[in-house]
Amino acid sequence: MTIGPGVTGDRISQKIGYARSGGLGLSLEAQRIALAQAGCDPIFVEVADSGDRGQAYTAREQALDALRSGGSLFLTSLDRLGHSLVDIAALIERIFDIGAELRVLDDGLDTSNQDGARPTLMALARAQSALVSERAHDSLARRRDEGNALGPPRRLRDEHWPEIEALIAAEISVADIAQRFGVTRQTLWNFRRRMERAAANIASEPPADG
Repeated sequence: MTIGPGVTGDRISQKIGYARSGGLGLSLEAQRIALAQAGCDPIFVEVADSGDRGQAYTAREQALDALRSGGSLFLTSLDRLGHSLVDIAALIERIFDIGAELRVLDDGLDTSNQDGARPTLMALARAQSALVSERAHDSLARRRDEGNALGPPRRLRDEHWPEIEALIAAEISVADIAQRFGVTRQTLWNFRRRMERAAANIASEPPADG
């Protein structure tokens, strides 16, 4: 979906905006307004399924195809560009290969600025946090949907720990996590302590002799 004509004669606007739905950040409408206020035209809008990392990002591809050397791609936040830091890094490299720049409004990132290294690192850190939160949010939504038909698991097993650890890192409350897994908060705390002790014991073991 594209908002705005984007073409004046044969010239494509060099302030190109890209907005994507999903996650816990700004709504699509709020992103569109911020990009429009920054002078973007056209604005490519992606109604994405944040739980499907294999989907085709048609609007993002259209935005990148529209970029020309000397132009800029505008985002409200860096996590809107992709679903992982690896994905984001590859797309930034693609933008640079075009000879274009990247502007991220919320992070004050402008890659045309020679002093942009520090904001870039800060933006990547924020993007990582936002992506973890988005994955945790999606996981809770899937569990809620599955629970309606199947019911939540009643026991915590070792294979549940990576997901629980991600939810804790995303600052999801203990009560919410316990509810999603169908256990008490005390059970969840006991399970967490057991898994963390096991990880600490593994880390403290001396390396095996070669």
